[in-house]
Amino acid sequence: GGAPEDGRLLWEPVEAFAAESGEFAFTWGRARFVPNDPEAEERRGAYVTLWRKDEDGRWKALVDMGNMPPAPAAARAAAQAAPAG
Repeated sequence: GGAPEDGRLLWEPVEAFAAESGEFAFTWGRARFVPNDPEAEERRGAYVTLWRKDEDGRWKALVDMGNMPPAPAAARAAAQAAPAG
């Protein structure tokens, strides 16, 4: 990927499921990216996180992934046309 985008990533869990053993779980939900630039569009997507309980009983994320549509074509074109600084 390229440079990280300037903004905030927010997420909201929808459901969580745990293995009967209590060692593994996963959560999924909605995510949205709110750019710092007030003229840029907010984008929405989804995420899933796989969790494992460690020896001390704390949950640790093993895998955290999501999908979010790319920025609108006009924004991408403007970003590509801007001089590198």
